[in-house]
Amino acid sequence: MGAKMSERKICYLEDVCESIYSGGTPDTRNPTFWGGGVPWLSSGETRNKFVTKTDKTITRAGVENSSTRLANIGSTVIASAGQGHTRGQTSYLEMDTYINQSVVCLKPDPRKVDALWLFYNLSNRYDEMRQMSDSHSSRGSLTTALLKKMKVSLPPKQLQESASGALYAIDKKIELNQRMNETLEAMARALFKGWFVDFDPVRAKAEGRKPEGMDAATSALFPAAFNDEGLPEGWERGTFGSIAESAGTTVQPSQTSPDTPYIGLEHMPRRCIALSEWEGAGKVTSNKFAFLRGDFLFGKLRPYFHKVGIAAIDGISSTDILIVRPKREEFYAFVLSVISSTEFVGYTDKSSQGTKMPRTNWKDMARYELVLPDKTVALAYNNAVKPMLEKIIANVHENRTLSMLRDALLPKLISGELRIDDAKGKRGK
Repeated sequence: MGAKMSERKICYLEDVCESIYSGGTPDTRNPTFWGGGVPWLSSGETRNKFVTKTDKTITRAGVENSSTRLANIGSTVIASAGQGHTRGQTSYLEMDTYINQSVVCLKPDPRKVDALWLFYNLSNRYDEMRQMSDSHSSRGSLTTALLKKMKVSLPPKQLQESASGALYAIDKKIELNQRMNETLEAMARALFKGWFVDFDPVRAKAEGRKPEGMDAATSALFPAAFNDEGLPEGWERGTFGSIAESAGTTVQPSQTSPDTPYIGLEHMPRRCIALSEWEGAGKVTSNKFAFLRGDFLFGKLRPYFHKVGIAAIDGISSTDILIVRPKREEFYAFVLSVISSTEFVGYTDKSSQGTKMPRTNWKDMARYELVLPDKTVALAYNNAVKPMLEKIIANVHENRTLSMLRDALLPKLISGELRIDDAKGKRGK
């Protein structure tokens, strides 16, 4: 049952906050101001719902010689300016950090408003803040003056806490799945490096030691010596094209349903193989590539952005994304580990063509030289890593379901249309 309007109080943000302010940036020309142990948040980082770390740090000298200000844990921060979709993005601080001039901090008054409820209220008003800043500023800046006079319909504190508690629980489950995916990817990458870059099992056997963390059956698959070229015996040098192929087939807009999942470069994160973002193909007006669930997508435009991942669904992609598929099943995980490696991406960057918009191509990618293991070792790696990849895909789908649930609940809970009186569980503040 929704909250009665008589239970709600209309007030300004400045009435429920202890302070609302922006920060500053230390002189970027002075190296003594940067790289210290003091967190410093820029507007672009408000793309993260919860702030637990910052991309850059500053020194105490940087703090003392600039207008940057400290924003405390439990505050809501909003990007007041920035390129693209940045302005109006809202984050919740789960750490203390200094902020720049394009970030506005809203420090809530705990006597009047629940910190998380305030965050969720404002994160649900992105379009409103964009329109408000566009109409009141020639530069479209979301100023502290505008935010102070922004109205909020405030329910009783108990209802605030129950609403924000339910939303926070969903967001924390999403975050847990994301961290699990990061851990799984790191585990696969470490195993690949140990087996196929550093040759740890071969080196251990050559020195008369038992390979660490490996059962006897797997250990037996590895040779116990190196050949004259320094490669494990029985392994050989080859090219990436000998184990993988470019698999994208061209499809026309008329051949696709508006509901077909579409992945563009804008949907692909950097240095993360979990591809969790896509949209419907309703706006597609040009030819695209078709891909299948489990295919590997490689961003060929500006390859240094390191956009490589595994498809969680069947769909279509931008033609600036190459669809890569292993030629043999036993090399499935091996192929993904190669193309998502820093070394491979660096190779494609150096061999890319074009100055302003450099692109790599399959012909050059296929020529990449590498050491090919015995098929039985490749299969053992595949058996170890493929379940991790399947779990990553499962987590992607669960997070999309949770995100849709949260997005459906958020406006109803914040407006009071939906009420949760018995929300339980601890929440970070």
